[in-house]
Amino acid sequence: MKNFFRRVIQKFKNFFKWLWAQLKDWRTLIIFIIVLLVMYFPAYGFYIFSAVFHNRWFAGAATAYIAFWAGPFTPFFPLCIAITFAIKKLFLKIKGRKDKKDTPPSVPQPEQEKTGDNQPQPDKTDEEQH
Repeated sequence: MKNFFRRVIQKFKNFFKWLWAQLKDWRTLIIFIIVLLVMYFPAYGFYIFSAVFHNRWFAGAATAYIAFWAGPFTPFFPLCIAITFAIKKLFLKIKGRKDKKDTPPSVPQPEQEKTGDNQPQPDKTDEEQH
């Protein structure tokens, strides 16, 4: 049983090391922060409404929202991490398409007739074609 807990703890450590390595890229870190802000926006909005309208219901709704996502068995951070990596992959895909558009197209090579030894055949003259 003790060996089981050591493996589980090691897997958690490896996951957080991997996550930290992924977030060292400043673009990924910015995307992750934006995702966190967007995911917590309902709570911020309810707190702002509570301050503006002096209504405690909004503060209660904001607190309930935060309590739900902060509670155990809710996939808040895994969801934020998944969204972050999906956005990063989308950006890389768009960037790849943009890079392909910027490069000049290569000149297509004419197809060569192949013989048994895979050597190109010389062009046929008009007399040979008829």
